Amino acid sequence: MKLCTLFLDSHTQYTTYFCHFGVLCLMTAESCWNQPIILQTTFNIDAMNDRSYTYIDAGTAIIGNRWCERRWSSFMGYSTEITCLTSDIDWLASNNTEFVIHYDNEILGLRDLGDIAWSEEANTHMAVLECRKSNGTIVLVTRSTIFHGSPGILRKSYLANVSEKPGNFIAAVTDTIFPVDDMLRAEVLHFNPRIAADRDISGLIRSNPPPLTVSLWRKDGGLIIGTEGPGGFVAQLENKGEIALAAYCPTTLFPGGILHLPESYIIPFRGANEEARKRAQSDFVRARREWFDWAQQREQA
Repeated sequence: MKLCTLFLDSHTQYTTYFCHFGVLCLMTAESCWNQPIILQTTFNIDAMNDRSYTYIDAGTAIIGNRWCERRWSSFMGYSTEITCLTSDIDWLASNNTEFVIHYDNEILGLRDLGDIAWSEEANTHMAVLECRKSNGTIVLVTRSTIFHGSPGILRKSYLANVSEKPGNFIAAVTDTIFPVDDMLRAEVLHFNPRIAADRDISGLIRSNPPPLTVSLWRKDGGLIIGTEGPGGFVAQLENKGEIALAAYCPTTLFPGGILHLPESYIIPFRGANEEARKRAQSDFVRARREWFDWAQQREQA
């Protein structure tokens, strides 16, 4: 995004562009060296505060905005931080499981889907960070989206069968949160399926309707965790105490087929009260609706 033009002397004109994480890039339009200059600095502009950003390098992948930020190990693919920037709370006590897939009688995790690739994109409404993992039989694609001017991160995942034979999908954990120990309370964490070990959780789901949204609270802020879509629910994994966004939707996935898993979201907020929680969720819903309307108009144009 172009911010301004600087004249450093009578021979050189520089047009500045803002890059994330305090890097100011000065691109020369007329220079005696005819090369761009990179200037490391800190830089705050109110007009940029609402913009979302992504960042990828050899060790880290990041998505965020002024309210929240999530970081992954770009090499392994697991999350290392989920931070509410307005209250300086990191909601992860440890590196998380990230996902578990029950496919063709196998339990697949991060280490079982070997190759990993990251990509990023942005438009007038949001920034997107995509992670793609594949073991040659199935591909898991996860797209994390954060809207400009709104707290919360939306996560969409789909599974593709790239083999030459059908496969049977049973269930999956599409995201996990390993919360910090000094939580004051957690709501609706009574449902406790063993996703990675129990091959038939359908009866458990029918007898104990699972929640779709959970709120975690600390004295200085909270975190909303939710899911939507057929088969989606929130649970707590017994092995590590992680809160899981999960899906139970048994499906035969034919060669070339794609299965879209239930969407999920996390919304951090500042202030340990119900009003703060509702305001953050309302902002997220509004931004998501604006993006949806914009996307619909683009398709119809």
